[in-house]
Amino acid sequence: MTLRKSVILSLLAGTGLLTFIMAWVFNRFIYSSNAAAELKYLESSMEQIIHSVELNEKREADMYEMFEADYLNRANIAANLYSRGKSDGIDWNDMLNILEVEEVNIVDEYGTIVESSNPDSIGINFYEKEQFAEFLPLIEGRSGQESHIQMERLSDETGDRKIYVGVRRIDAPKGMIQLEVSSEALEQYESLVSLENLLKSIPTERYRFLFALEQKTKKLLALSENNDLQTEYSLELILDMEEGEERTGTYIYDTTGKKWLAVLVCRKGIIYGYASDMAGLQGRVRESFIRGMASVLILSVFVLFFVYWLLGYTVLSDLE
Repeated sequence: MTLRKSVILSLLAGTGLLTFIMAWVFNRFIYSSNAAAELKYLESSMEQIIHSVELNEKREADMYEMFEADYLNRANIAANLYSRGKSDGIDWNDMLNILEVEEVNIVDEYGTIVESSNPDSIGINFYEKEQFAEFLPLIEGRSGQESHIQMERLSDETGDRKIYVGVRRIDAPKGMIQLEVSSEALEQYESLVSLENLLKSIPTERYRFLFALEQKTKKLLALSENNDLQTEYSLELILDMEEGEERTGTYIYDTTGKKWLAVLVCRKGIIYGYASDMAGLQGRVRESFIRGMASVLILSVFVLFFVYWLLGYTVLSDLE
C-alpha cells in the first residue's frame, strides 16, 4: 500500500470517528437543550394558565349574579304583565314567549297555585311541598321578603331539573309570582365561564396537551382539543399530589406507553397539567440533528480534502 493511500485511509477513519463523536455529543446537547427549553415553556405557560383560571373563577361568581338579576327582572316583568292583564285574561303563551321560561305560576296568600301557564300545576299547595318551603316567607309577605331564587335545580315529576324564581305580587299584599326555569338556561350561562371551554380556548401545539383532573374522583374535567390524545386515560402517578403542590416530571401515558414531560399544579382539589409528548420532542431533536449533522458532514468533507491537498502539496510529494 502506498503512503498516499495510507494517509487517505487514516484521514477517512479519523474523520469518521470524529464525526461519530461529534454526532453523539451534538445529539445529546440538542436533546437536553430542547428538553430544558420545553420545560421552561411549560412552567411559564402554567403560571399564565393558573392566572386565567383565577380570573375565570371571579367571572363565574359574577355570572351567577348576572343570572339571578336577569331572571328576577323577568319575574318582575311577569308580575307587571299579570297585574295589568288579569282583568282581560292572560295570554300565557305570549307571556312565556316574552319571558323565555318554562312555566309561570300565580300563588295566592294560602300558598296555592290559583293560575298557571300549565293547567296541571293549578291547585298545588306550597305548604304541602317540602321542596318549596323556602318560598313561604315570600308568600306570607314577611318584612324584607321581596324575592327568592331556588338555585338547586330540583327535579320535577318528569325528572327534568328546574330552577324556581319568585317575586312578590303587585296586585296583592301576599302571594307570589313564580317562574319555572329550565336548568339549561343556567347551563348556558355557566358554559361561558366553564373550565372546559377555558382550556379549549387556549391554543396548544399538536404535541402538547393541557388538562384538568379532579383529584378525588379521578374525573377528567377538561382537555385541550389541539392534540391527538384520547380523553379516556388515568394519571395514577399524579393523584397523590397535595393541595398547593407543584410538580414537574416525566410520566407514561397508560395505554400506549408514550412518555410526556409535564408541569403539574394541584389547586382547590383540581390537578392542572400542561404536558408535552416526548415523541414530539424527539422528532424535533431528530430534525435539528439531521440538519446539523448534514452541515458538519459537508464541512468535514471540505476539511478532509483541504488537509489531503495540503499534505500532498507539502509533505507527501517530498516523501515520495
